[in-house]
This record gives sequence, C-alpha cells and structure tokens, in this order.
Amino acid sequence: MKDLICNKERLAENSGKSHQTSTVDASSGFAVSSTDDRNPMLGYVECSVDENFAPNKQVEDLIVETDCRRLEDDVELISGRFIVDGQHLVRALRAHDFHRFDCQKSNNGYMKLVSSSSKSLVWSMTFKCPYCHQLEIVTSEPMPVLPKNCTRNTSTVELTLAEQAVWGFTSIGSGQRNMEEVWKDVLLNSMEQAGIEEKKLAIERGDVTTNGTPFITVIADGGWSHRSHGHRYTANSGVACIIGQKTKKLLHIEV
Repeated sequence: MKDLICNKERLAENSGKSHQTSTVDASSGFAVSSTDDRNPMLGYVECSVDENFAPNKQVEDLIVETDCRRLEDDVELISGRFIVDGQHLVRALRAHDFHRFDCQKSNNGYMKLVSSSSKSLVWSMTFKCPYCHQLEIVTSEPMPVLPKNCTRNTSTVELTLAEQAVWGFTSIGSGQRNMEEVWKDVLLNSMEQAGIEEKKLAIERGDVTTNGTPFITVIADGGWSHRSHGHRYTANSGVACIIGQKTKKLLHIEV
C-alpha cells in the first residue's frame, strides 16, 4: 500500500512538468526547441536532427528490376489426356525452377515449354531456355536405365507403363487380337483429333475455299514388302499413311 501511494505522488508531481521536444522547421531544415504537455505515462524517444538534413532534397531514383519473362500461354501446346507418374512429374517440373540460378547467359533464365508429344503411353514435354538454349525433356514416367551388360528382362528394372499394359492384357487372358482392338480405338480417336486441329489451323490461316470449306496440305507415303527399283509391285500387302504438314500428326492410315 505504501508503494502504491508513492507511485501516485510521483505521477502527480510529473503531471505538472512540461517536456521539451524538438521539431523540424520545414523552411530551414533545422531543429527548433519547443515545449508541450505530454502524457507522462507514455515513453518517448528523443532523437537529434542531422544539421545536413534537407527536406526538399531530391532522393535518387531507385533501380527497379522487372521479370523479363513473357507471360506466354504455352500450355496450348498440350492436347489430349495422359497417364502420369505424379511424384516423378512434379519433381521434374520443380527442378526447372532452379534454372534461373544455373543459366550461363542471363539472370532471367527460365525453361519454356516448346513442344509436347506422346508415343505409345509415354508423354514427353520439351523445355528450352530462351537465353542459354539448354534443352530438357520431361516424361510422364521415369525412363528405365539399364545397367551395363544387362538385358531388358532383368527383374531389377521397373516395367514401363506400356509393358505393364501388355502384361495386364496377358494376365486376364487377352491376346494380340484384343490389344489390336483396343489400340485401334485409340488410334482412330487420335487421328480424329489431329484432323480437327489441322482444320482449326487452316481456318486461322484463311485457307478456306469460296464455299467455306477449309483445305490443308498433307504428306503421303506408303510401302510394301515386295518391290524392286520401281518396276515390280507384286506384294500381297502394304501400308499407306497421310500426315498433316502443320501438325506433323497422323491423319489416316490404311493397311
């Protein structure tokens, strides 16, 4: 109780005192002393004013660094659906984030998607740095690396998705004919999508006839098992295919 009474007396004594502060005159830039009645319950920090301080002095412009990467929607290069190894794909894409530290040509280096393709059940994406031109390929699943002097049938090598599909068909009693039917449906769907893409590109280029029908340029080729320098065509079977010039994708195949 005695301590409480003493504290009250100190507060009452300090409340009547004026506190000297320093303010800055805007015209001269020097400190001017003044007094004010501030709350003694609060703590204040006094600081001296630099005599060389000039409020109207122009501050040098700051250097602002900007990200030089173009916001390009390169995902348009990807079409279709894919079966992927999630962990492998995320790790591979994250690794590209560090290229800006490894780029030998620029501090703004980055990996840009330049192409997307699929073969069998493997999806591949090609990335390229626009500065150092380094290329990196990311696949939908880890590609097996065979040890030296080792055959492909080694049990220590993990099977690819395509190989697992083959073993899956075999284990349920399906053979070559069943697999052909499945892949035939996949092939027809792929060719149909390629045709739609070629048509879209033709319309964008303005390659349209007077009646509004788009036209495209294709590459055709064929082969057969029995021929001899262009004068003997007696093979019992052959294959012919049509490929779109712009997309480089298969539009039709006949066996």
